[in-house]
Amino acid sequence: MISISRTPEEISADIRARLAVTDPSLSAEIGTPERKLIDVVSEVVSESYIDGYLVSTLWDIDTKVGIELEQLVGLFGFGRLAGCRATGQVMFSLNNPATALVYLSSGSQVYVPQADTYPQIVFTIVTNGSISIGDTQVTVSAECSVLGTIGNVTSNSIVGFQSAIGMGAVTNPAPFTGGVDPETDDQLRTRFKGTFLRNVAGVSDFYTALCLKSNYISKVRVMGPIERYSEQLQIASGAATSTNLFSKYTWLDGEFVSTDLGMDEEAYYTKGVDYSFSLTTPPVITVVNQSAGHLPDGTVLDVEHEYTSTNSRNDPDNAITNRVDIFVNGSDAIDTTESTVLSSVIFSATSTSPYYTGNFIRLDGTHPTSGRRFQQLGSVPVVTFPSSFVIGSNTYYDGTDGHTNNYNLVRGTTVLRGSTREICGIEWVTGVPATGTAAGFDYTYNRLPELLDAIVNQNKQITTDTLVHEARYFRGYINLVVVYSIGASPIQVDSSISTALSNWASSLDYGSWIRFSDIESVANSVSGVDSVRFATSGDNGTNYGVQEVTLSGTVLRTLASDLKLNDDELVSFYNLRTIRRSFNTFGG
Repeated sequence: MISISRTPEEISADIRARLAVTDPSLSAEIGTPERKLIDVVSEVVSESYIDGYLVSTLWDIDTKVGIELEQLVGLFGFGRLAGCRATGQVMFSLNNPATALVYLSSGSQVYVPQADTYPQIVFTIVTNGSISIGDTQVTVSAECSVLGTIGNVTSNSIVGFQSAIGMGAVTNPAPFTGGVDPETDDQLRTRFKGTFLRNVAGVSDFYTALCLKSNYISKVRVMGPIERYSEQLQIASGAATSTNLFSKYTWLDGEFVSTDLGMDEEAYYTKGVDYSFSLTTPPVITVVNQSAGHLPDGTVLDVEHEYTSTNSRNDPDNAITNRVDIFVNGSDAIDTTESTVLSSVIFSATSTSPYYTGNFIRLDGTHPTSGRRFQQLGSVPVVTFPSSFVIGSNTYYDGTDGHTNNYNLVRGTTVLRGSTREICGIEWVTGVPATGTAAGFDYTYNRLPELLDAIVNQNKQITTDTLVHEARYFRGYINLVVVYSIGASPIQVDSSISTALSNWASSLDYGSWIRFSDIESVANSVSGVDSVRFATSGDNGTNYGVQEVTLSGTVLRTLASDLKLNDDELVSFYNLRTIRRSFNTFGG
C-alpha cells in the first residue's frame, strides 16, 4: 500500500539530494527555475501518493468499522446480522383445577427476576393457549424481548409474570435457546470474505446465506451426498478404526492419510503401498508390511475420508445422490387448527412399513407400541401439543396432571425428521374414538422449515432435491463438584457458571465434541470458583457426569466421558447441578 506520509517537501528534498550526486553544479536554491520545476513535480507526485492511498483504502475491508463497514459490504448485498431472539416454551399452571375454560393470549409477558449478576429478562408469549376444565396447566411458546445470548436462560428460571394473566405460577421446563448477539465487525468481515463471490445459487454458501436472512436462525448446516470427516487415529495391532459413528456409506478413494500434518516432518502415505482402507462404516485402516517396522503400533495418523451421513437422504448404494439437506436452528412457532377425520392406521412391527414403531419416538424417549392406532398431524414439525382436547362430548388426556393416559405425542426419527415431510402425530392408548370420527386439534408448529423450503426451492439447482430440517438438540444436565472461593456466594456463583455454560453451548456448531475438559475449563474461569471437577458415580450414584435429558427433564442417558454430537445436532445447556466440597473432601 502506498504511504500517505510522502509530503511535497519530502519529495523535493529527495530530488535535490539525488541531483546533488548526479549533477553537483546544478543550483536548486529557492527562486531558481530549477527549484520551481522541482517543487511543481513534488506537488504532483505527492498528490498521486494521496490518490493512490485513498483508492487502495476505499475498498480495504480491514480498515472499515461500524457504519463504514456496513456501507461497504452493503454495496455487494451483504448486511450485518442483527442477532436472534432466544425462543422456547413456558408452562403456566393454576393452583386448582380449572372450573371453566381459561384462555391465555399471545402478547403476555413473563420474566426472569432481576438478580445481583444480571438484569430482569423479559419474554413475550407468541402463541395462544388455554386450560381445559379439570386441567391445571398449559404450555405455550415464547421469545425473549431483546436480541442476544442474554435470552438463553436455563430451565426453571422464568418464574415471574403479570398478575393480570390470572395464573398461579409459571416456569420454563426446558432452557431457551437460539439467542445470538448482533454480529461484530470481525464476524462480519470474516463472513464477507468467506462468502463473497462464492454464493452462487445451489452451493452450500448460498443456502447458508439464504437461511441466515431469517431473524430466527443463527446456525446452518448444509449436507450433500459427500461429507468429509477429519480425525487422528493411533495404530494398535497394525490397524485403526475410524471414530465416525454417523456414516452409512464410505466413498472409494476419498481418504487422505498423513502424519505430523503441517510440521517440518510431515509425511504422506499411499494406499496399497503403506496401508489399506476398507469401505466399511466406519472404515478401518490396516498397515501394509508392518513386520518390516513400517508405521509401528503407537503411530498417530492424521486421517480424512469422504462419507455419506446417516442424517442425509442420499443413498449411494441405490444411486441416489442428488439430495441436499439443510439443518437450521431456531423456531418460529405458529398456532394452527387442524380439522380432520380419525384414521384407521396402526403402528407396525415391520421395519419396512412407514408406520414402523422404530420410526417414531415419544416425548419420554421411548417408541410407540405396535398395534395401536396412529393419527397423523398435518402441520409439522410440532412445537407444542395440548395436554387435553375434546372430540364430541369426550375429553382426551395425555396422562399428565393426574389424568388417564389416552394418547401420546410421537415424533418422527427418520431422515425426514424436523421437516415438512416428517410423519408425526398421536399414538392412541386408551378410550380410542371410532375410526372416521370428525376431530379438531389446536397446536403449534415450527413454520421455519415450511417457509425456507418455499424460498430454497425457488433458488435450487435443477435435478437437486432440497429439504430444510430443524436441528436436533442434545440437552445436557451438567453435574459438577465445586470448591467455592472464600467469601463467594454459592448461589450467585452457580448462576454465573450456568450463564457461562449456556454461552459455551451456544458457541458450538453442528457435530461438535462435548469435551469434559472444556466444560471444566469454562466453569473454572468463573469468578468465585476455586476448584471444579465433574461429579462421579462415587459422589452421587444417580446424578453425575453429563446427562442427556428430554424437554421435561427425563434422563435418557448418563455420560462419563467425551461425546461426539451427530451431524445434525447442536448442544443445549439444560441446567446445572452442583455438589459443594472443600479441599479436604474435594477428591479427584
